[in-house]
Amino acid sequence: MACVMELRDQEIYVLKGKKSSGHIKVSHAFRIRLFEPLFINNEINLNESLISFVYDKLQKENIKDRKVHLVVNHRSILSKDFLIPKTDRKKQAFIVDNEMTALFNLTKEFVVDYRVLDEVEYEGVKQSHCLASAIRKSTIEGLEIFFEGLDRKIISIESSSNSFLNFVSTFQFNNHAEPSIFIDASTSYIRFYIFNGDDFMMMRSLHIHVEDEYNLVSKRVLHLIELLDQSQSSITHKRVNQVYLVGFERRLNWMQQLIKDNFELDIILPKFNVIVDKELDIRDFGNSLGVF
Repeated sequence: MACVMELRDQEIYVLKGKKSSGHIKVSHAFRIRLFEPLFINNEINLNESLISFVYDKLQKENIKDRKVHLVVNHRSILSKDFLIPKTDRKKQAFIVDNEMTALFNLTKEFVVDYRVLDEVEYEGVKQSHCLASAIRKSTIEGLEIFFEGLDRKIISIESSSNSFLNFVSTFQFNNHAEPSIFIDASTSYIRFYIFNGDDFMMMRSLHIHVEDEYNLVSKRVLHLIELLDQSQSSITHKRVNQVYLVGFERRLNWMQQLIKDNFELDIILPKFNVIVDKELDIRDFGNSLGVF
């Protein structure tokens, strides 16, 4: 049984589960709404009252796991996918580090990690499609201190974009060769992942603030879907015909209607191959499920 905690700006998603025989069995899933942000200026908020608050919530929910896996779903972790020449692992790591440093103007205070998504051939040259992430060393140290206060030890830390791609791959939602968009529509963000069949192509994020007007957010969502469709069709010469929706229930209902009113696209609310011990709404836990 593993315990995964997804860290958002002012929420912590907690999920306990176990993967066995191709299935994930979830025994518990809940959210902790924080009374103040977990991240302040991209650093971890080490307010003792906040740590005590989270500790008490975990105790109340009977979470006794001392080892946890973390998913950082916050702008403090920088993510980007790009193509690099296919080469050995050592040279690959060097190239990825240089690419991320140039893209985000990183200093030595950042740690860069990456995964190879797939290999492609571009203009006769074999290349590796990589997804990289960068996080400050001070943020990692802050997380270690925070979770030490919770009497927990961190086993792994990964970005939400990486865990979501694992989530899509694990459940094999996309069973056709046509381009499609996966939308993770949560309370404070909407994230768009575009695929050509099984191949991930690109990702875009839309962060939502409390004061943002409904009409403005709607226009941004529609604009992003159009741009993603145009971008991938210039490469594959195919248009997007399916949209997969996961996320927070109220956001899902709104997104479903918005897309239906503006596009002729098939809208799919995928079912997860998950066994739950009780009635748990886990449609907003895709990032956490991607850790298994």
